[in-house]
Amino acid sequence: MKIKELRKFCLIIFMFLISVQIVKALGVSQISPVDLKLLGGDNADLKVNKGDTARFYFLIQVVPSEGKQSCSSSITGMDPLIISLDENETIMEAGEIKNVYGTVTVPSNTPTKIYSGKLTVRCTPKIESTSGSLIFQTTGLNVRIEVVEKAKEGTSEVKEIKMIVTPHSLATIISIAIILVVFVSLYVNRRRKKMLFFKPESNVPPTQ
Repeated sequence: MKIKELRKFCLIIFMFLISVQIVKALGVSQISPVDLKLLGGDNADLKVNKGDTARFYFLIQVVPSEGKQSCSSSITGMDPLIISLDENETIMEAGEIKNVYGTVTVPSNTPTKIYSGKLTVRCTPKIESTSGSLIFQTTGLNVRIEVVEKAKEGTSEVKEIKMIVTPHSLATIISIAIILVVFVSLYVNRRRKKMLFFKPESNVPPTQ
């Protein structure tokens, strides 16, 4: 190796050692729904209705590091769900904790089931004067989102009920009416006879 090439190689190694800032620990939490009503069950982190959208967040913590870190986040493997993060890059100070927010959109024709994907966070040193820094730590967590049917809302519609009268039903109605008239007439006549039978004699004094 020529002296010129050796000097160039040593310079690259020296610049690399200067720019090395190791992330000793990278903490990332599971995603959590912004609205507690969207909290999933035992098998899911988030529950979303078909055709709806939901907001969520997760936490990133860099502890400790030497200087600022640039942490990129992504959630993959969730098709056909559409997931977007408010910010794909988060600048972290040593020991800092930050929330990263995102939105999941469920198309209306999505089958109902639990979808599994992966949340990946990668942190590299944030160096203003250099570029192309190595990735020193990557953390991945499984993400589970449950898609459910949207509950049907109660309606206050009053349904119109139409009665269709046919010749058969008309004859039945007339027959029932005649039977009712006969029974009422018999009942009234019977009551009259009872009243006449039990009518007390008048106490009129005899004439002299």
